[in-house]
Amino acid sequence: MVNKYIFLLILIISNHFSFSQDINKQKLDGVVAIVGDDVLFYSELNESMLQYSSQNNLNLSNKDLQTQVLEELLFQKLLVYHAKIDSIIVGDNEVNNNLERRLDYITSQIGSEKKVEKYFDKTMPQIKQQLEISIREQLTAQLMQQNITKFVDITPSEIVSFYEEISQDSLPFLEDQYIMSQIIILPNPSDSSILQTKNKLSNLRERITSGDKFSTMAILYSEDPGSSRTGGEYFGVKKGQLEKKFEAVIFSLSIGELSNIFKTEYGFHIAKLIDRKGGVVDFAHILMVPKVFYKELDESKEVLNSIKEDIEGSRTTFELAAKKYSDDESTKYNGGFLVNEKTGEYKFYSDEIESSIKSKLLNMEVGQISEPIYYKSSDGKEGYRIISLVEKIDAHYANISNDFALIKMYAENLKKQNVLSDWINSKIKNTFIQIDEDFLNLNYNYNWVK
Repeated sequence: MVNKYIFLLILIISNHFSFSQDINKQKLDGVVAIVGDDVLFYSELNESMLQYSSQNNLNLSNKDLQTQVLEELLFQKLLVYHAKIDSIIVGDNEVNNNLERRLDYITSQIGSEKKVEKYFDKTMPQIKQQLEISIREQLTAQLMQQNITKFVDITPSEIVSFYEEISQDSLPFLEDQYIMSQIIILPNPSDSSILQTKNKLSNLRERITSGDKFSTMAILYSEDPGSSRTGGEYFGVKKGQLEKKFEAVIFSLSIGELSNIFKTEYGFHIAKLIDRKGGVVDFAHILMVPKVFYKELDESKEVLNSIKEDIEGSRTTFELAAKKYSDDESTKYNGGFLVNEKTGEYKFYSDEIESSIKSKLLNMEVGQISEPIYYKSSDGKEGYRIISLVEKIDAHYANISNDFALIKMYAENLKKQNVLSDWINSKIKNTFIQIDEDFLNLNYNYNWVK
């Protein structure tokens, strides 16, 4: 199923093309507004309303929706127009990088560039051309807005004043939050396990060279969750996107060539180059991860029990033990603290905690350390870990004591919004703005109608 993001891009691209195919008619009778020397067409308004209504499940005939979307577009046109006057220019590299990221995402969702072209019934150059126009304007508006508010700063006294003046009901209610740390032990597989894995791959390689299909072998035996179901295949992968050792092998192969067995941080592989165009490759691979046997797992469990006893006996601290023993590079040097990828902070809501530790953590007391818990990393490595509940923050309305960073963000955003509002009111007065008569009587927040 195509996700909502892809659906919105379909709307964007199809609207852009219908606009470009009938541009003369749009110029004659499809103008919603003119801001400076920028024209806002019906096609842009309709496109934005489709996006907004899809995201928020709103009826397109809703008058408030039309007003809100139109006012946002007028603001964007005002920003873009004055960016030209102030020589605020978005670099081509930024536009192209943004465009490539969006197209990469679309391609990863749909499967390949050929499938994207078939899906949109347009060539890739046509798709790029139309998206580039939209992206450049969006980035220009963002850069201009940042330029307007870049000197906005907020003092501690202003934050306190904001907090004292705003009603508590206007601040978000925050559910219980948890701060936790971990120590992970990932035992190394035995020499016999490594040899066994390499022998299995060697047998598969012989079967493939003897005529068995690579894709069938990948579906049956590969341990890469991202590609095993699709025959181990990846398409349109650019140089620099792969693990270094893996990339070196892939780019050394000729088209159709099958690699020897090679090792990366994920395990052991064999790979086949399907196609290459410059720095972009299509390939397939089979991954096998050497198994860690019960003996090694039990040993890691015993090590963690010993570490736990040392911490609880005050012979070391969790922070020092994490730095010395943990095999998790992302947490061992920060005291073992887990970082919430969504926020970059240490706090987690209960629905953000990994399911494998959630039930245990929610029943722990602050300062308590769990028994060793089985752990399997995203790349298939097995081991055990201990978890410490460092702090539990009970559900509450956001307050300045516990949530200073959040209150600061609210206060700073309000100050920036006030600066932007002053800028809009000032620029409206000395900018040529003409709005079609069908849109003159809408309930705007700003005085667009002169």
